[in-house]
Amino acid sequence: MVYMDPTELGWRPYVKSWMQRTCTKMKDETKEYLMNLFENYVDNGLNFARKKCVQAMQQVDINKVTTMCCLLESFFFPEKGGPDFNMDTNKLNSLICTTFLFTFLWSMAGNLVETSMDAFDTFARDLFSDTQDVKLPGSGDLFSYFVDFDTRRLEPWEKIIPSFKYNSEIAYFDLLVPTVDTVRFGFLMEKLLAINRSVMFTGTTGVGKVTSHVQSRAKTF
Repeated sequence: MVYMDPTELGWRPYVKSWMQRTCTKMKDETKEYLMNLFENYVDNGLNFARKKCVQAMQQVDINKVTTMCCLLESFFFPEKGGPDFNMDTNKLNSLICTTFLFTFLWSMAGNLVETSMDAFDTFARDLFSDTQDVKLPGSGDLFSYFVDFDTRRLEPWEKIIPSFKYNSEIAYFDLLVPTVDTVRFGFLMEKLLAINRSVMFTGTTGVGKVTSHVQSRAKTF
């Protein structure tokens, strides 16, 4: 057995192996574009999260990159559907870059305390400000947006919050009022579970971690 220290090995061998194994539907130029995004942004994100932010629980760099690859896989290579990798190059690059930004945010900063997420949002806006292939929203933090594959843009979570209709026959503690938090965390959970990846939510006692997401998951059966 040969052991290699993750710190010395870094994240690049994992990403290259993941791309070779998973991105088989992509053309070589598309793979190169995606790899360039990793090269241009991942180290900066890891360094900022490690040195300038507070994590809710300790997480090594490679775990963040693994999460990012899993999220990218769930978007690009779902069991059904997925993007057309033969579309116009400019449109495809825009979709890939926008999706990359979304997964970058949640993999690098999803484990941060709230104040650090605010700092990471400012950092990410500055980092991606000169990127031509993604249109950053003009208001709100970046965590308030999701990737819309139809528009190839970041759209506010409010766009997909389901309507709530009160039912007096349902017990008070069984009611679930959809919010931005329940929608976005449920969205991330569904993406990861769809590719058979485990999900861990953290939070203080009594905030509804189990109730909201178990009910959300039950709707899919």
